[in-house]
Amino acid sequence: MAGSDRRRKPFRVRFLLGILALASNCYAHGHWIDLDRFYPEAGEVVSLFVRSGHYFPKSAQALAEKVMQGVTARAPDGQTLAVEVATGKKEWLGTVTPKEGGTYLLAFSLKRPRAPAPNYEGKAILVAGSGSDSPDRYVLGSGLELIPEKPVSELKPGDELPVWLALDGVKMEGEVEIVPENGKSTTARTSPEQPAAVKLRIAGRYLLTAGVKGRGCSLVFQVMEAEEESK
Repeated sequence: MAGSDRRRKPFRVRFLLGILALASNCYAHGHWIDLDRFYPEAGEVVSLFVRSGHYFPKSAQALAEKVMQGVTARAPDGQTLAVEVATGKKEWLGTVTPKEGGTYLLAFSLKRPRAPAPNYEGKAILVAGSGSDSPDRYVLGSGLELIPEKPVSELKPGDELPVWLALDGVKMEGEVEIVPENGKSTTARTSPEQPAAVKLRIAGRYLLTAGVKGRGCSLVFQVMEAEEESK
């Protein structure tokens, strides 16, 4: 019997380690909107992807249709339109065409069946043509969201971006995870009095995520190389 107990112990340890690893992976799982271009010309078709996984920008799986609440695009004039998307092998796909220059806010939400509110919400910032880019255009005002305080089209490597976390328009305390597409992830704290200081060390796409009160959110934008800036 003693030998049997000794044999069981390594199995129990491996089993517990596996459960802990699974819990850790589930916690780190993120969902986001990605674009094939973040600074198109007005009238240019942009491919859109709703992705899910642990390794941004690579998508591991397509979100289930029962939780997907759709994608919207808010134009510079404030009009919000539904974006038609279809599920692919590992992501949802669609297109959006900015008809005029300015800031477009693309958003999606996930909600479990019978849940009273979304459990995850994501945004991406697109700036078309030579239209104005203003942080005022980044605010939805409902749900959980991350809100940059500077125009993203003016950012360059080495800048620091203040970012607020808000729930239904109320600033919240939380930790923001910062994931560059070609770099190591870091974190920054935010509070109702102080935004998170997001350090932009390299050019490329950035995924920011945060969670509060059992809900999660994401934000994706692109930092251009200095020579690429045209705005």
